Amino acid sequence: MYDPNARNENDFDNALSESPERTKITEPTPSLQHRVPYPDRSQSSWPLYYYEQPTLGAPPRTVPTRQGSVLNAVLLTLLCATIFGAILFGAGWVFGRNSTIPSQEALHPIAVTTMGQAREMVVNKVQPSIVQITGQQTTSNSVGTGVIIDKRGYIVTNNHVIRSAITIRVQLPNGKTVPGEIIGSEPDYDLAIIKVETTSPLTAIMLGDSSQLHVGQDVLAIGNPLGISRTVTSGIVSAVNRTISEGHGTTLHGAVQTDAPINPGNSGGALVDMQGNLVGIPTLTAINPEFNTPANGMGFAVPSNKVKEIMEKYLP
Repeated sequence: MYDPNARNENDFDNALSESPERTKITEPTPSLQHRVPYPDRSQSSWPLYYYEQPTLGAPPRTVPTRQGSVLNAVLLTLLCATIFGAILFGAGWVFGRNSTIPSQEALHPIAVTTMGQAREMVVNKVQPSIVQITGQQTTSNSVGTGVIIDKRGYIVTNNHVIRSAITIRVQLPNGKTVPGEIIGSEPDYDLAIIKVETTSPLTAIMLGDSSQLHVGQDVLAIGNPLGISRTVTSGIVSAVNRTISEGHGTTLHGAVQTDAPINPGNSGGALVDMQGNLVGIPTLTAINPEFNTPANGMGFAVPSNKVKEIMEKYLP
Protein backbone atom coordinates (compact mmCIF):
# COMPACT_ATOMS: atom_id res chain seq x y z
CA MET A 1 0.00 0.00 0.00
CA TYR A 2 1.02 3.57 -0.60
CA ASP A 3 2.35 5.23 2.52
CA PRO A 4 1.91 8.94 2.43
CA ASN A 5 4.46 9.24 5.19
CA ALA A 6 7.26 7.70 3.11
CA ARG A 7 10.35 9.91 3.24
CA ASN A 8 12.54 8.58 0.49
CA GLU A 9 12.24 8.02 -3.21
CA ASN A 10 12.46 4.21 -2.98
CA ASP A 11 9.69 4.00 -0.47
CA PHE A 12 7.54 6.22 -2.74
CA ASP A 13 8.10 3.97 -5.77
CA ASN A 14 7.45 0.86 -3.72
CA ALA A 15 4.21 2.24 -2.50
CA LEU A 16 3.11 2.92 -6.04
CA SER A 17 4.03 -0.55 -7.25
CA GLU A 18 2.03 -2.13 -4.45
CA SER A 19 -1.22 -0.36 -5.43
CA PRO A 20 -3.40 -2.64 -7.67
CA GLU A 21 -5.83 0.08 -8.53
CA ARG A 22 -3.61 2.76 -10.09
CA THR A 23 -1.16 2.81 -13.01
CA LYS A 24 1.53 5.24 -13.84
CA ILE A 25 0.83 7.50 -16.83
CA THR A 26 3.80 7.34 -19.11
CA GLU A 27 2.49 9.44 -22.06
CA PRO A 28 1.62 13.09 -22.01
CA THR A 29 -2.06 13.83 -21.88
CA PRO A 30 -3.36 15.19 -25.23
CA SER A 31 -4.96 18.60 -25.29
CA LEU A 32 -8.66 18.81 -24.51
CA GLN A 33 -9.57 19.66 -28.10
CA HIS A 34 -8.97 16.00 -29.00
CA ARG A 35 -10.99 14.63 -26.07
CA VAL A 36 -14.43 13.11 -26.65
CA PRO A 37 -16.76 11.29 -24.19
CA TYR A 38 -16.40 7.53 -23.93
CA PRO A 39 -19.49 5.93 -25.45
CA ASP A 40 -20.23 3.48 -22.56
CA ARG A 41 -20.62 5.06 -19.12
CA SER A 42 -22.23 2.02 -17.46
CA GLN A 43 -18.96 0.87 -15.87
CA SER A 44 -18.38 3.97 -13.79
CA SER A 45 -20.24 6.82 -12.20
CA TRP A 46 -17.54 9.21 -13.32
CA PRO A 47 -17.38 10.44 -16.91
CA LEU A 48 -14.70 8.56 -18.74
CA TYR A 49 -12.83 9.84 -21.78
CA TYR A 50 -10.73 8.34 -24.48
CA TYR A 51 -8.20 10.26 -26.50
CA GLU A 52 -7.63 10.54 -30.26
CA GLN A 53 -4.02 10.66 -31.22
CA PRO A 54 -3.46 13.86 -33.29
CA THR A 55 -2.25 13.26 -36.85
CA LEU A 56 1.14 14.77 -37.39
CA GLY A 57 1.16 17.42 -40.13
CA ALA A 58 -2.64 17.60 -40.46
CA PRO A 59 -4.00 21.11 -40.95
CA PRO A 60 -6.01 22.53 -38.08
CA ARG A 61 -9.73 22.43 -38.40
CA THR A 62 -11.26 25.74 -39.48
CA VAL A 63 -14.66 27.00 -38.50
CA PRO A 64 -16.46 29.33 -40.94
CA THR A 65 -16.54 32.83 -39.60
CA ARG A 66 -19.38 35.31 -39.86
CA GLN A 67 -17.22 37.53 -42.11
CA GLY A 68 -16.79 34.70 -44.64
CA SER A 69 -20.52 34.03 -44.73
CA VAL A 70 -21.27 37.69 -45.43
CA LEU A 71 -18.70 37.74 -48.26
CA ASN A 72 -20.25 34.65 -49.85
CA ALA A 73 -23.70 36.24 -49.65
CA VAL A 74 -22.43 39.42 -51.35
CA LEU A 75 -20.78 37.44 -54.16
CA LEU A 76 -23.93 35.40 -54.71
CA THR A 77 -26.02 38.60 -54.89
CA LEU A 78 -23.67 40.13 -57.47
CA LEU A 79 -23.77 36.97 -59.57
CA CYS A 80 -27.58 36.93 -59.56
CA ALA A 81 -27.72 40.64 -60.46
CA THR A 82 -25.32 40.09 -63.39
CA ILE A 83 -27.38 37.20 -64.77
CA PHE A 84 -30.63 39.16 -64.39
CA GLY A 85 -29.14 42.21 -66.13
CA ALA A 86 -27.91 40.06 -69.01
CA ILE A 87 -31.40 38.62 -69.45
CA LEU A 88 -32.96 42.11 -69.53
CA PHE A 89 -30.36 43.33 -72.03
CA GLY A 90 -30.99 40.38 -74.33
CA ALA A 91 -34.74 40.89 -74.15
CA GLY A 92 -34.37 44.59 -74.97
CA TRP A 93 -32.10 43.82 -77.94
CA VAL A 94 -34.59 41.35 -79.37
CA PHE A 95 -37.43 43.82 -78.85
CA GLY A 96 -35.46 46.56 -80.61
CA ARG A 97 -34.85 44.32 -83.64
CA ASN A 98 -38.50 43.29 -83.86
CA SER A 99 -39.91 46.77 -83.17
CA THR A 100 -42.12 48.37 -85.79
CA ILE A 101 -40.34 51.73 -85.46
CA PRO A 102 -38.60 52.53 -88.80
CA SER A 103 -34.92 51.74 -88.73
CA GLN A 104 -32.19 54.08 -89.83
CA GLU A 105 -31.71 52.03 -93.00
CA ALA A 106 -35.40 52.38 -93.84
CA LEU A 107 -35.25 56.16 -93.51
CA HIS A 108 -32.04 56.49 -95.54
CA PRO A 109 -31.87 54.13 -98.53
CA ILE A 110 -28.14 54.58 -99.03
CA ALA A 111 -26.37 52.90 -96.10
CA VAL A 112 -22.63 53.51 -96.00
CA THR A 113 -19.85 53.65 -93.46
CA THR A 114 -17.73 56.53 -94.81
CA MET A 115 -18.40 59.80 -96.58
CA GLY A 116 -16.26 58.66 -99.49
CA GLN A 117 -18.48 55.64 -100.01
CA ALA A 118 -21.56 57.87 -99.81
CA ARG A 119 -20.27 60.17 -102.54
CA GLU A 120 -19.36 57.23 -104.76
CA MET A 121 -22.80 55.67 -104.43
CA VAL A 122 -24.54 58.99 -105.11
CA VAL A 123 -22.46 59.59 -108.23
CA ASN A 124 -23.21 56.09 -109.52
CA LYS A 125 -26.89 56.69 -108.94
CA VAL A 126 -27.07 60.15 -110.55
CA GLN A 127 -24.67 60.05 -113.50
CA PRO A 128 -26.99 57.99 -115.74
CA SER A 129 -29.39 60.97 -115.60
CA ILE A 130 -26.85 63.64 -116.66
CA VAL A 131 -26.51 64.76 -120.31
CA GLN A 132 -24.41 67.30 -122.16
CA ILE A 133 -26.20 69.97 -124.18
CA THR A 134 -24.63 71.92 -126.99
CA GLY A 135 -26.45 74.93 -128.36
CA GLN A 136 -25.32 75.67 -131.89
CA GLN A 137 -25.48 79.41 -132.55
CA THR A 138 -24.68 81.48 -135.60
CA THR A 139 -21.09 82.22 -134.74
CA SER A 140 -20.38 80.01 -131.73
CA ASN A 141 -21.62 77.18 -129.60
CA SER A 142 -22.69 77.13 -125.98
CA VAL A 143 -22.06 74.07 -123.84
CA GLY A 144 -24.05 73.22 -120.77
CA THR A 145 -25.61 70.37 -118.86
CA GLY A 146 -29.07 68.87 -118.64
CA VAL A 147 -30.83 66.48 -116.25
CA ILE A 148 -33.25 63.76 -117.36
CA ILE A 149 -36.46 64.24 -115.38
CA ASP A 150 -38.68 61.79 -117.25
CA LYS A 151 -37.81 58.44 -118.82
CA ARG A 152 -39.70 59.43 -121.98
CA GLY A 153 -36.86 61.81 -122.89
CA TYR A 154 -37.72 65.05 -121.06
CA ILE A 155 -34.71 67.02 -119.87
CA VAL A 156 -34.42 70.16 -117.74
CA THR A 157 -31.63 72.72 -118.17
CA ASN A 158 -31.00 76.42 -117.74
CA ASN A 159 -32.78 78.70 -120.13
CA HIS A 160 -29.61 80.67 -120.81
CA VAL A 161 -27.94 77.48 -122.14
CA ILE A 162 -30.37 77.16 -125.08
CA ARG A 163 -31.72 80.72 -125.31
CA SER A 164 -29.81 81.76 -128.44
CA ALA A 165 -29.36 78.31 -129.94
CA ILE A 166 -30.45 77.58 -133.49
CA THR A 167 -30.16 73.85 -133.06
CA ILE A 168 -29.67 71.72 -129.94
CA ARG A 169 -27.62 68.56 -129.71
CA VAL A 170 -27.83 66.29 -126.67
CA GLN A 171 -25.18 63.76 -125.76
CA LEU A 172 -26.84 60.97 -123.77
CA PRO A 173 -25.13 59.01 -120.95
CA ASN A 174 -24.43 56.15 -123.36
CA GLY A 175 -22.41 58.52 -125.56
CA LYS A 176 -24.96 58.76 -128.35
CA THR A 177 -25.79 62.27 -129.62
CA VAL A 178 -29.37 63.11 -130.63
CA PRO A 179 -31.21 66.32 -131.53
CA GLY A 180 -33.20 68.11 -128.86
CA GLU A 181 -36.46 70.10 -129.12
CA ILE A 182 -37.47 72.93 -126.81
CA ILE A 183 -40.78 72.12 -125.13
CA GLY A 184 -41.05 75.18 -122.93
CA SER A 185 -39.00 77.76 -121.03
CA GLU A 186 -39.40 79.95 -117.96
CA PRO A 187 -36.95 82.89 -118.16
CA ASP A 188 -37.97 84.10 -114.69
CA TYR A 189 -36.69 80.84 -113.24
CA ASP A 190 -33.92 80.50 -115.84
CA LEU A 191 -35.27 77.02 -116.63
CA ALA A 192 -36.16 75.25 -119.86
CA ILE A 193 -37.40 71.79 -120.84
CA ILE A 194 -36.26 69.98 -123.97
CA LYS A 195 -37.28 66.64 -125.43
CA VAL A 196 -35.23 63.95 -127.14
CA GLU A 197 -36.42 60.87 -129.00
CA THR A 198 -34.90 57.53 -127.97
CA THR A 199 -35.61 53.91 -128.71
CA SER A 200 -35.36 52.87 -125.04
CA PRO A 201 -36.42 54.51 -121.75
CA LEU A 202 -33.94 56.87 -120.12
CA THR A 203 -32.96 56.96 -116.45
CA ALA A 204 -34.79 59.82 -114.73
CA ILE A 205 -33.40 61.47 -111.61
CA MET A 206 -35.31 61.50 -108.34
CA LEU A 207 -36.64 64.94 -107.37
CA GLY A 208 -36.01 66.12 -103.83
CA ASP A 209 -37.81 68.74 -101.76
CA SER A 210 -35.67 71.88 -101.79
CA SER A 211 -37.76 73.43 -99.01
CA GLN A 212 -36.24 70.88 -96.62
CA LEU A 213 -32.64 71.90 -97.28
CA HIS A 214 -30.70 73.26 -94.32
CA VAL A 215 -27.44 75.16 -94.07
CA GLY A 216 -24.45 72.85 -93.69
CA GLN A 217 -26.03 69.94 -95.55
CA ASP A 218 -23.65 68.04 -97.83
CA VAL A 219 -24.34 68.27 -101.57
CA LEU A 220 -22.70 67.31 -104.86
CA ALA A 221 -22.67 69.25 -108.13
CA ILE A 222 -22.54 67.11 -111.27
CA GLY A 223 -22.19 68.55 -114.74
CA ASN A 224 -19.92 69.29 -117.69
CA PRO A 225 -17.72 72.25 -116.67
CA LEU A 226 -15.64 73.56 -119.55
CA GLY A 227 -16.98 70.73 -121.67
CA ILE A 228 -15.41 68.04 -119.44
CA SER A 229 -18.32 65.64 -119.18
CA ARG A 230 -19.84 64.36 -115.93
CA THR A 231 -17.50 66.15 -113.53
CA VAL A 232 -18.33 65.92 -109.82
CA THR A 233 -17.60 68.53 -107.17
CA SER A 234 -18.66 68.52 -103.53
CA GLY A 235 -19.63 71.08 -100.94
CA ILE A 236 -22.35 72.11 -98.55
CA VAL A 237 -25.47 74.25 -98.62
CA SER A 238 -24.10 77.66 -97.64
CA ALA A 239 -27.44 79.46 -97.54
CA VAL A 240 -31.03 79.17 -98.75
CA ASN A 241 -33.64 81.57 -100.11
CA ARG A 242 -31.13 83.87 -101.76
CA THR A 243 -32.26 86.55 -104.21
CA ILE A 244 -29.71 86.88 -107.03
CA SER A 245 -29.57 89.09 -110.10
CA GLU A 246 -28.50 86.99 -113.06
CA GLY A 247 -28.34 89.76 -115.62
CA HIS A 248 -30.43 90.19 -118.75
CA GLY A 249 -33.21 91.41 -116.48
CA THR A 250 -33.51 88.04 -114.68
CA THR A 251 -33.67 87.85 -110.90
CA LEU A 252 -33.66 84.49 -109.16
CA HIS A 253 -35.70 84.13 -105.99
CA GLY A 254 -35.24 81.43 -103.40
CA ALA A 255 -31.88 80.36 -104.81
CA VAL A 256 -29.73 77.78 -103.04
CA GLN A 257 -26.19 78.95 -102.29
CA THR A 258 -23.41 76.36 -102.21
CA ASP A 259 -19.64 76.28 -101.96
CA ALA A 260 -19.43 73.30 -104.33
CA PRO A 261 -17.32 74.61 -107.25
CA ILE A 262 -19.49 75.65 -110.20
CA ASN A 263 -17.83 76.58 -113.48
CA PRO A 264 -19.00 77.46 -117.00
CA GLY A 265 -20.59 74.30 -118.35
CA ASN A 266 -22.10 73.31 -114.95
CA SER A 267 -25.16 75.39 -115.84
CA GLY A 268 -28.25 73.23 -116.12
CA GLY A 269 -26.65 70.35 -114.22
CA ALA A 270 -27.63 68.65 -110.99
CA LEU A 271 -27.16 69.72 -107.39
CA VAL A 272 -28.01 66.62 -105.37
CA ASP A 273 -28.16 65.66 -101.72
CA MET A 274 -26.40 62.64 -100.27
CA GLN A 275 -29.31 60.39 -101.20
CA GLY A 276 -28.99 61.28 -104.88
CA ASN A 277 -32.11 63.46 -104.98
CA LEU A 278 -32.15 66.57 -107.18
CA VAL A 279 -32.36 69.64 -104.92
CA GLY A 280 -31.24 72.32 -107.36
CA ILE A 281 -30.07 73.28 -110.88
CA PRO A 282 -26.65 75.03 -110.73
CA THR A 283 -27.00 78.30 -112.59
CA LEU A 284 -24.25 80.81 -111.88
CA THR A 285 -21.26 81.79 -109.79
CA ALA A 286 -20.91 85.11 -108.01
CA ILE A 287 -18.49 87.56 -109.63
CA ASN A 288 -15.76 89.21 -107.61
CA PRO A 289 -16.23 92.90 -108.51
CA GLU A 290 -12.65 93.79 -107.67
CA PHE A 291 -11.13 91.44 -110.24
CA ASN A 292 -14.24 90.74 -112.32
CA THR A 293 -13.64 87.01 -111.94
CA PRO A 294 -15.78 84.21 -110.50
CA ALA A 295 -15.69 84.19 -106.72
CA ASN A 296 -14.52 80.95 -105.17
CA GLY A 297 -17.07 78.98 -103.18
CA MET A 298 -20.10 81.12 -104.06
CA GLY A 299 -22.35 79.27 -106.48
CA PHE A 300 -26.13 79.45 -106.82
CA ALA A 301 -28.76 76.96 -107.96
CA VAL A 302 -32.45 77.16 -108.86
CA PRO A 303 -34.35 75.15 -106.20
CA SER A 304 -35.78 71.82 -107.32
CA ASN A 305 -39.30 72.81 -106.32
CA LYS A 306 -39.25 75.29 -109.22
CA VAL A 307 -38.43 72.36 -111.51
CA LYS A 308 -41.52 70.56 -110.25
CA GLU A 309 -43.65 73.57 -111.11
CA ILE A 310 -42.58 73.74 -114.76
CA MET A 311 -42.85 69.95 -115.10
CA GLU A 312 -46.49 70.17 -114.12
CA LYS A 313 -46.92 72.88 -116.70
CA TYR A 314 -45.15 71.35 -119.70
CA LEU A 315 -45.06 67.57 -119.28
CA PRO A 316 -48.08 65.67 -120.59
